[in-house]
Order: sequence, then C-alpha cells, then structure tokens
Amino acid sequence: MLVSKVRFLTILYTLFIVVSLFAEDDLDDFFADDDGEFEIVEVDDADEKKEDTLLVTGLTWGGLFWSQLDFRWSWDDYLTRPAKAYSATSFVPEIDSYIWFDSRPKDNFRVFGKFSLSGGTGLALDNFNFSMDNWQVIDNGDGSFSVGPGLGESSEDDIQQDFLAGMSSSSNITFSVREFFVDFDYEKKLFFRFGKSFLKWGVGYLFSPADIVNLSPINLERPDQEREGPLSLRLQYPFGPHNFYAYLLTDSVTKPEQLALGSRLEFLVENSELGLGFYYKKNSAPRFMATFSAPVGDIKFFGEMMLSWGSDRVFVRPSRIQPEFEEDEQDYFALDTFTIDDKPFFSGTLGFLFFKQDPSITVVFQYYFNGDGYSSYRVDGNRSLLDAAYYLLQNPETNGLALPPESQGDRYQSPDTLGINDLFFFGQHYFGLIFAWGSIGDSNFGFSSYWIANMSDNSGLVSLELNYEFMEELVLVGGTRMTYGASGTEFMDTAGLILQNSTIDSQQPIFELYLRLRVGLGGF
Repeated sequence: MLVSKVRFLTILYTLFIVVSLFAEDDLDDFFADDDGEFEIVEVDDADEKKEDTLLVTGLTWGGLFWSQLDFRWSWDDYLTRPAKAYSATSFVPEIDSYIWFDSRPKDNFRVFGKFSLSGGTGLALDNFNFSMDNWQVIDNGDGSFSVGPGLGESSEDDIQQDFLAGMSSSSNITFSVREFFVDFDYEKKLFFRFGKSFLKWGVGYLFSPADIVNLSPINLERPDQEREGPLSLRLQYPFGPHNFYAYLLTDSVTKPEQLALGSRLEFLVENSELGLGFYYKKNSAPRFMATFSAPVGDIKFFGEMMLSWGSDRVFVRPSRIQPEFEEDEQDYFALDTFTIDDKPFFSGTLGFLFFKQDPSITVVFQYYFNGDGYSSYRVDGNRSLLDAAYYLLQNPETNGLALPPESQGDRYQSPDTLGINDLFFFGQHYFGLIFAWGSIGDSNFGFSSYWIANMSDNSGLVSLELNYEFMEELVLVGGTRMTYGASGTEFMDTAGLILQNSTIDSQQPIFELYLRLRVGLGGF
C-alpha cells in the first residue's frame, strides 16, 4: 500500500522534472528566495531584497510596529429581531510588532532573524475589571510563550475552556520567534538555508491548497498577516531563470522516521511562472502540487492544485445506533470517526488579482474546491453534521465506535481521534472577494471590503470599512462585520459552535459595528 501511494505521485512529478531539465542550464549567482509570489501591501523587508543577499553589509536591523484601539458593538440574531438583538459592547487594544536583524559578514554567509511581540485585551465596557494578581508565564508549546492573567486555568483538552479563556482574559502578551535561519552556498552553485523560515509554496491569496508545509493557515480576515513556517533544511539549485528546491522538514521531530521530505521546481515560460512540488512523510498522505501565475496587463491570474493519495483528515459520519435519552438527559447526535487512505483526493483553486497604482484599486477574487470536504451538512432530518462534530471534539467518549473499559477486548482498537483542524474548511466549495480603494479622489479617505463564503452550507461573513488617514501614523477606521447562514453552518456563529450552547441560547448570525484607531503604524 505504501509503495502504491508513493508511486502514484512520484511518476507524475518525475515526468515534469525531466521535461523541465531540458530548459536553459546556465547558473546565476544569486540567492533566490521562495517567499511570496505577490503581496498587496509591499513591506520593506530585508529578507525580500534579493539583490543584496551576496553583499557584505555587517549587521543591520529594523522592524515594524502596528497597534490599534478597537471599540465594538454587537447584535445577535439581527435578521429576525433587530430591535432586541443588541448584546454587548467591547474594547480591544492590540499591539503587533516585528524586529529583525540581518548579518552578512561574508559574501556567502548570512544570518537572519525575526521576532514578534504581540498583545491584546478583551474587556467588556460594562464589566471593566483589571488586576495583575494572577498573571502567569505560559509555554505555548510552539516555540512561543505568553504572559497574562489566568492563562493556565484551562485544560488543553477542554475546547470550551480554552475558547472562553481567550475571550475573557483581560490582557496577554506573546513573544515568538518568527524566523531564524542561516544562508550559505557552495561555489555559487548550490545554496543552503537551515533554520526556521516561512516557505511559500502556493500562490493563492485567500486559499492555498498547495501550501502543504507551513505551520499556520491563512487568516481569512487578515490574509496579509505573517504566518509561521517550519524548521527545515533547504537546498536550492538555480539553472538559468529556473530553480529547483529540496527540503528536509524537521519541525517537532524526535525520531528519524518523523522527518518529512519535500521538493519544488519553479520555472518561467515567457512571463508566466509554473511550480511543481512533492511532499512525503511517513504515516501521512503523500502529496503532489502544482501552481501557476500569469500577468495580463494589470491583472494577475493564478491557480493551484493539490493531489494526494489518501487524506490526513479524520472524517465523521452518523453512527448506525443512536443512544436513547431520558427527558432530563442532554441529547446529542452520535458520530463515528474514520480515515481514508486508499483513494486519491484533489483540491484546487483559481483566482485573479487586479492592482492599479493610480487610482489605488485592488481586487482579489478566488474560488476554492476542497476535495476532502463534506458535500452535505444535514443528516437525520435537519441536524447539522458540523455541530455534532464539535460536540464529539469536546466529548470523545460519545464516539459511536468507542467502548467502555469493561467492554474492551484484546483486539479492541480505539477509534480515530477528531482534532480541531479536522473541522476547518468543512465544506467543498468556497469563494472569497476583496475590494480596496485607497485615497478616494486623491483624498485621505479609503475603502475596503471582503466577502468569504462557504457555498456548501450557504454561510459566510461580510465586512465593509471606511478609513481616514490623519497622518501616516494615525488612521481612524469605521466599519461593519456581519455573518449569515443557518444554525450549525461554518461561518454563521463560530463561537456558538465551539461553546455548544453552554453560555448562549442558540447559534445566531452576528452583526457588529466597530471603530478602530490605529496608532504608531510604520517600519523602522
């Protein structure tokens, strides 16, 4: 079975590599990077200045500071009872900053590091309370640590407690290492990088099925937010305008058999860029990916595909035998968990980016087909499969395949464990739309909006905002954010899904008005 999995994808990948190697084979003396294909907001980042990578510059450093004060007014179930839907007022200060250093003592040796310090506050204005009596330092288990009140009170296995702690903590500060790596080369022919760095395999802006190596997904409401990459060893072989990369991914590895292998080939065809990649890890579905991006005037078209043999997702389905409950017992819909490792799965995305400098207008549209998502959300009449899955996540003993200890025989195998990542992108069809207009009519006003939708369950979220720039470091933003969909759908009420009605009566669509003051923005 393992041989057939690898053979299925490696044959396709080998064919593409053989064809590409007939391309121009002159070597260029440069450190090409595999960071983002495009960025809507351009940031002056030393790691992006490829023309400087072989210069001896000693030690340079810089950073970026971002902060805002967020006032928010929320309404629940605004569609059916708008006059009585008002629920809360909140105040959320946020700080996000990056500091980087870049040292190049020799023309073929470079050390780069980037560190982040972020903080936030969640305070209900009608119940203001602040105390430093119970502050703690918490190891987050991902290379970062946080300082804040009561952060250690919730159990790692208690999803509701973790979520509520995140909502109600009066303050927290998190320090993390975003990137820390060394670059060196062998006779300007082979280029090496080892350390923690972001690996941009995909070209999608909102959805990226080809990005199969990074540790954090794209934030749909802040897609330009920096993401976390793995600890890896990268080898780069440039030939002409093309590049071949090989990766040894070592993040969270304690045994040799836990290492993951990856490779990627990117090459130019006229003004278009094509990419091919392969990923393999023991006990994980092998994956083959392909990308393209092609500019046509002010529009850049892009696409990705990912083909895997089997899926790493833990799936759920209704149990054949449902439990019976007394009137005073809590009712739930029992599910079984299972995995699929003997058939191919395909995921893909297509989209375009339109950008015009004058006037400053940006439009992004992207469609995403999620091959291992669910085509149907409703089971047993009108029950939500996603809602039942969140209940199973927090109550694994309700798994229909689980047996009590006294009933477990020698051949008993525990059912597959459902994880939080198995509930993200639950559907098959998604789309996203972003529109931004800066400096409207050469004024200090700007407008931006986004629409994210799950077409499989007809849920989504929409945001509209208007900003005014008093100066580069002081911007006032006002806007709305609203969700829609039926109970038990993905985007309509995420808090209601996680809390499982523990603190609220039912899942309801949410409408919010917010006023944000962004202070001290800028790089240094």
